[in-house]
Amino acid sequence: MKKHLFIALLLLISSIGFGQDTINKQIISYSLPNNSVFVELLGNSLFFGSVNYERIILHKHIFYLSGRIGTGFGYFFDTKLISIPIGLNGIFHIYHVLYFEVGAGTTLFYYNQKQSDSGKWENGHWVALTGTAGIRLKSPGGFIFRATFTPIFNLKNSLDLSEVISGFGFSFGGCFGK
Repeated sequence: MKKHLFIALLLLISSIGFGQDTINKQIISYSLPNNSVFVELLGNSLFFGSVNYERIILHKHIFYLSGRIGTGFGYFFDTKLISIPIGLNGIFHIYHVLYFEVGAGTTLFYYNQKQSDSGKWENGHWVALTGTAGIRLKSPGGFIFRATFTPIFNLKNSLDLSEVISGFGFSFGGCFGK
């Protein structure tokens, strides 16, 4: 009886090992390229969105660490706004073309606002802490789509994190390079 139990255990372990190898080959075939360029609508830049470059910094099996920088421009109620989102994302490969990402960063905002009483333009800037959580789809051809929840912690007046702007971002772009 012990001999049969031992053989069954060996067969189970070997089948798990072969199954894992197949999974590893599938994951490798769907790995992310090192560079991405995408347009994000809304998201960490508010209003109209931003154009971003993302680079994979670290790749460990099913986990990626990426850095991102972008620039955005918007005009909203007599306010011209330039934004520069900067962040780090952890990207987890879930299945084939599906990834989950979570990240944190900052967005630098520069504005030029028309004063209603005097008609003069006032310049200024502020910094916001940002977050990202969402899904990413990457086709084998390199096209990416992202749908993310993007809270922005407004630090315009002080270091008080109580003012949170909850938002969403949608991104379209492409990946390239290995």
